[in-house]
Amino acid sequence: MNQTPAVTVNVAQIPRIEHDEAMRIAAVENRKFSDLMRALSTEQWSIQTECTRWDVRAMTAHVVGSAASQASPREFIRQKRGGKPICKEFDSPFWWDGMNELQVRERAALTTPTTTAAFSSSEPLAAASSSIPFPSNPQKGAHHDHHTDRRNC
Repeated sequence: MNQTPAVTVNVAQIPRIEHDEAMRIAAVENRKFSDLMRALSTEQWSIQTECTRWDVRAMTAHVVGSAASQASPREFIRQKRGGKPICKEFDSPFWWDGMNELQVRERAALTTPTTTAAFSSSEPLAAASSSIPFPSNPQKGAHHDHHTDRRNC
C-alpha cells in the first residue's frame, strides 16, 4: 500500500531544466541502464514488460535500435523507411510504431553481450546528437513509457 500523501503540484510552475542538466541526467540514466543489462540473468531477459508485446530482451533491442537511430541521421531514415511497411501489420497510422518494431526484429537474435556492447557504443553518439531538444509528442507519451519500462525491466 502506498503511504505517500497525495500532493497536487502545478507542473506549469516547475522550472524547465536546461540542456546541460538534461544531458548529465541522461548520461547517468544510460550508465545505469548499461549496468542493469549486464546484471540481468538469463531468465530476467524473458520477463514481460509493461509493453504487452515486448519482454525485456525486446525492450532492450528497441532501446539499442533507438540509440543507433539517434546517433546517425542516415540510420534514422533507414529505420523509418524500413518500419513503414510494418505499420500495416498492426494497422497503425504512426510511423514510429513500425520503426520500433523494426528495431526489435533486427536485434532479436543478438546475444546479451552483443546487445549491451551495441548500446554502449551507440549511446554516446546518440547523446552527442541530442543538442537540439525535440518537442514532446502530445499523441503518445513515448519518453514516459520508455522511462517506465526501462525502470521496471
